[in-house]
Amino acid sequence: RAGEPCEAPQAIVERIWLLGVEHTSAKKGTTPVVILSKVYPNTPAAMAGLRQGDIILAVDKQEISKPEQFDRSLEHSDGKVTIEIERDSKKEQVAV
Repeated sequence: RAGEPCEAPQAIVERIWLLGVEHTSAKKGTTPVVILSKVYPNTPAAMAGLRQGDIILAVDKQEISKPEQFDRSLEHSDGKVTIEIERDSKKEQVAV
């Protein structure tokens, strides 16, 4: 809800650029993927429409297959990224 404090853990809140997600590695068939395991309310990720279970395919057109790649792509961004996701077997682009 708008105006309420962020519910993300303090360690996440203290980062300079906060996306507001937790993620994990998984496999889709034999392909390694990164899946959002949690999206915190009132964060850029939640406001952009990212959801738990979304599969991260790319960040700013750079393919992502490992959690470390996802983290690095966010750390090296200027705070604005386009994330390509797969949700319900459909690909989407989300600007955050």
